[in-house]
Amino acid sequence: MTEWEKAQAGYLYDANFDPEIVQKRTRCADLCYEFNHCKPSDTQAQQRLLHQIFGEIKGDIVVTAPFYCDYGFNISVGNNFYTNHNCTILDSAKVEIGDSVFLAPNCVISTAGHATDPLQRSQGLEFAKPIRIGNHVWIGANVSVRSNLSHKITTFRKQTPG
Repeated sequence: MTEWEKAQAGYLYDANFDPEIVQKRTRCADLCYEFNHCKPSDTQAQQRLLHQIFGEIKGDIVVTAPFYCDYGFNISVGNNFYTNHNCTILDSAKVEIGDSVFLAPNCVISTAGHATDPLQRSQGLEFAKPIRIGNHVWIGANVSVRSNLSHKITTFRKQTPG
């Protein structure tokens, strides 16, 4: 089993020295660099790059630079997705984001975790667990969404007055 296959299966894997993983991360870092250096008015270039970065885009989206992610192709976003400045998505595992999801400034979505055993951690071993965010979710400023939780972020339903 390759290190990448271990990551996708949720096992401990070496993300630091595996050539396949490093190559995938470097490709995405280059694309994010290019996206982050677009003129704000050059929305065509931004959209072209986002379609190269993300694995799936299901409609209209707005991503405000700077934006960072590890691999990109593990990220799926729904229609009407918006993220404000300085969003980071560590997508070592799948990240599925529904329709009409809004991320305020400085949000982090992290599928990555590190080994709790000190020896394994010192060897650079980590794991990745998927994250799913439902429809119509707003995540406020400076929030970190971590994997390994026993629940998922689901759709918020506005209650109508009685």
